[in-house]
Amino acid sequence: MKSDRGLSLIELLVVVAIIGILASVGFVTYNGITDSTRVSLVKSNHILVKKYIIEEIQMCLHLDKEFESITNKAYQSNPSTNCSTNPSCKNLKLFGDAKSNPGAYFDTAKCPFEYYSMIKNPFESNSNAFVSSYSIPSKDKIGYTYMNFDGATGKGYKISTRFGSGTNDVITETIPIPE
Repeated sequence: MKSDRGLSLIELLVVVAIIGILASVGFVTYNGITDSTRVSLVKSNHILVKKYIIEEIQMCLHLDKEFESITNKAYQSNPSTNCSTNPSCKNLKLFGDAKSNPGAYFDTAKCPFEYYSMIKNPFESNSNAFVSSYSIPSKDKIGYTYMNFDGATGKGYKISTRFGSGTNDVITETIPIPE
């Protein structure tokens, strides 16, 4: 004989409990994967900023190639933050090389990062991740990359990126001034 009886209350509670356990394990795993992806993106931003700014300065110094912040029309769309008002490569060279005028070269190369959000903060989706600063991002500034000429030592450009809230969750390095 076929029984038309459904699940008992106990059986139904067991099924709901199993689904709840599986969902919580999946949620924790998903959050861990998401956080590690964000950390990887922040570290990639660090590398991108470092390479881009140094390459822009080197191309000006050695190839007389104009800064992208001046030639790329996308960076002239906002008059209050117009990168084309920065000194050109030719004008910067009139006042010395990157060793004698490191801040001016940096100011022209950084424009797309600072004013046009060339990199985004994966922890704050609509936030620009770049700040022109000498300091290290504080523990509440996860996902930010700070960079500027290190005037305190004069040894180069200091770049610091915070990828977590822990004391050691930061990458800091000094990049020599291109010659």
